[in-house]
Amino acid sequence: MRKTVPQLCPYCGQPLSVEAAARLRRAEAELDRRIQQQAGELVRPLLEKAHRKWQREQREKKTRRERVLEQEVERLKADSERQKTEAERLRRKLDQVEPGERGDLYQRDVTEELKQAFAALGDRIESVPRGAAGTDVIHKIHHRDGRAEALVGTIIYECKDTAHWKPEFVRQVRSQGEKYKTAYLVLVTRALPGKGRDVAYKEGIVVVRPSGALAVARVLRHAVIAIHKARLSECQ
Repeated sequence: MRKTVPQLCPYCGQPLSVEAAARLRRAEAELDRRIQQQAGELVRPLLEKAHRKWQREQREKKTRRERVLEQEVERLKADSERQKTEAERLRRKLDQVEPGERGDLYQRDVTEELKQAFAALGDRIESVPRGAAGTDVIHKIHHRDGRAEALVGTIIYECKDTAHWKPEFVRQVRSQGEKYKTAYLVLVTRALPGKGRDVAYKEGIVVVRPSGALAVARVLRHAVIAIHKARLSECQ
């Protein structure tokens, strides 16, 4: 018969009976449970404190973000109010100007923009005084081929301040085109025909808002010079 080796006490080294070994295991298990419980009770406040700190930091971050956003919203509101105030001031100022004078403002602005953009290239820009016969702005395009400089085309600009499109504008501008012997006709006005928003083409006339006049001038000038070069090539 196989002899049973008694279990030794881990603390004193003495042999233990079966009952004593069982009691020791239960005592060790109970001790482990109490230690874990006590450790949990000690650690729990630390975890709760760390969690509260994290929550507080998150609230502070959110508060800072909200303050920044609120400040940005207030700044945008202030900018919007200033823009509205300035727009209203300009509107009242513009309402005090006679329609003819507003047309003169368009004419002056177009003239200055054309001079700044094309005078250095050799173009001649002339503003016809109010009351004088003729169109509002005459743009004579000059191009240099080698050493020779030549007048290669003319663009005329009619400037009208009106809120409503009138078909008679076409007849007026076309008559000026016949007078200056040019097909490059531009009408600068706030009122566009049909559903045009910024620029439109009406019976051979480019109709454009004042803000787009320079862009139209660049396109037409490029076309005039391109046609001139094509004609020279045909003659050679």
